Amino acid sequence: MKRFFDFLPQNRLYGGLGLSSLLFLTAYVYPLLYGTARAVLLLIILLALTDYLLLFMRPRIVAAVRSHARRFSNGDPNGVTITVGNLLPLPLRAVVYDEAPDVFQFRGETGRLKLPPKKSARLRYTLIPGQRGLFYFGSINVLLTSPLGFIGRFERFKNESEIHVYPSFLRLKAYDINALTFSGEGEHLKRVRRVGVTMEFDQIRTYVPGDDFRFVNWRATARRHQVMVNQYMDEQAQSIYMILNNSRVMHMPFNGLSLLDHSINSALVTAHVVLQKKDRPGLMSFSADSPRFLPASTHSNQRIRILDHLYRLQTDRREADYERLYLYVQKHIPQRSLLMLYTNFESKSALERVLPVLKELNRRHVLLVIYFKNDLVEKLRREKAEDLTGIHTQVMAEQYLFEKEAIIHLLTHHGIMALYVNPGELTPDVLNMYLAIKARHLI
Repeated sequence: MKRFFDFLPQNRLYGGLGLSSLLFLTAYVYPLLYGTARAVLLLIILLALTDYLLLFMRPRIVAAVRSHARRFSNGDPNGVTITVGNLLPLPLRAVVYDEAPDVFQFRGETGRLKLPPKKSARLRYTLIPGQRGLFYFGSINVLLTSPLGFIGRFERFKNESEIHVYPSFLRLKAYDINALTFSGEGEHLKRVRRVGVTMEFDQIRTYVPGDDFRFVNWRATARRHQVMVNQYMDEQAQSIYMILNNSRVMHMPFNGLSLLDHSINSALVTAHVVLQKKDRPGLMSFSADSPRFLPASTHSNQRIRILDHLYRLQTDRREADYERLYLYVQKHIPQRSLLMLYTNFESKSALERVLPVLKELNRRHVLLVIYFKNDLVEKLRREKAEDLTGIHTQVMAEQYLFEKEAIIHLLTHHGIMALYVNPGELTPDVLNMYLAIKARHLI
């Protein structure tokens, strides 16, 4: 009885009251129905009171808890489990409303459960975040009804919890490399045949059948009085830097994520693959202020450092300072490296303003410029024009796409590699370029 006002009349109660009202109205014409109408009304009231007593006989009739991982993966489905336990010796039905963080844009009913007597049931649902950061779950709200279904009891369970949304670490499993064998999204990757072999001396060891006679070390053989061979290994451990432009041009959304978030997810997977290929991944982000820098390394916790760096990266609404980027690279990356620049150019003139900096970066390092297609403009170009406004829209779309294509030609004309890519295909395309560059020994 503690929560007298915490109840919700259900459709069955409204339907019964509506039926009794109809019978009372009909009784004005047929008086014999008056007794039936009164009996129906009394029965409905009795059932509603019984239902109320069943649901409100205790201060608490159910218990609910939420469980989920401590970290969510941005842009991926993440599971949440709600367990509801029935404390009564009769079956109940429950409608669950979970207060997920606003960033998930999750509203309305979470799910429905049937609760056996004195037992619990689990409800599982998924959330797909579209933003990185720290967010909070609110309470769990449960609407309970008994088998009678006339009255509903509303329960609210304070179960606040925090969740850290990190870049898409769930996709790393799809890109585990083992002798160039891929799974999941990794099936989009191409196997690239290596051109030539660059060898690095490893050690001198005793000859075993099958060794190449060209590698026999005759001096060591004469000294040890047994055949000795030089052992070589592929030259490895090049520095690969993912450089992310986090200025305003990367704020544009695509499929629920900004271009920056797509780039962050791609950079994380690329760093994962780079480590598997025995190279040194590093990271840099830049905008109007001094760049944030993570030196390239093959250290065991480099992947965690990169994940932490990317987790904290936010979009800056100002213009990017490419001159400052060049000075920072010149100071902090003295060794020739592969620079993967995630950025975006909306016009040829925007590229021409920073082209001298890109040319100088490419002279000292191997530069790969990654910029993005606009699917909405592509769609406008393909649509049939039905009036003058439609024709004008298509002409503007054609001009925009022509500018995008001109950017590729301008970059390649100056010897700079370019990747013009759909954000949804960013990760496999970038990995294919990295594997091709590595196979051709361009670094």
